[in-house]
Amino acid sequence: MFDIWQPLRVVIVTLFVTSPAAAQFVPAPNPPLPFPFPVGNGPVSIVSGNFNSNSYGLPDLAVLNQVDGTVTFILSTAPGIYSGASGPFPVGSNPGSLLPSFMAVGDFDNDGNQDLAIANAGNDSVTVMLGDGNGGIKATLPPVSVGKTPDCIAVGDF
Repeated sequence: MFDIWQPLRVVIVTLFVTSPAAAQFVPAPNPPLPFPFPVGNGPVSIVSGNFNSNSYGLPDLAVLNQVDGTVTFILSTAPGIYSGASGPFPVGSNPGSLLPSFMAVGDFDNDGNQDLAIANAGNDSVTVMLGDGNGGIKATLPPVSVGKTPDCIAVGDF
């Protein structure tokens, strides 16, 4: 576990596209003090939400990995404490061909748990992954066809 709150005003999240990839937290403006957490291959998008439904309501992170078509969660356990990664969870039944490019957070099934909507540029679709409230995925819904090569997605009450 790492405590990243020591005099921390801003957190810079850097994603390195290497194999295996790692998300790196660097307190700013101090000299770099990396706190690596393993994620999948080719991280392309990162979002924040309370994916493990902890009592603090603290933000966890979800990292979308394009090369292997997975999502990895980096979970908080207390204020400023990240305990490590959960996953990776495949975006679909053939995740390598989906080429997921971006994701957004919402509660799409109204169960109180944070879910993910993922734009898949490889097959012109959007996939919804339903969160289990424990830092994992309880179900991945079949992809829904959308316009050509989606590379962004937004969630709102339209």
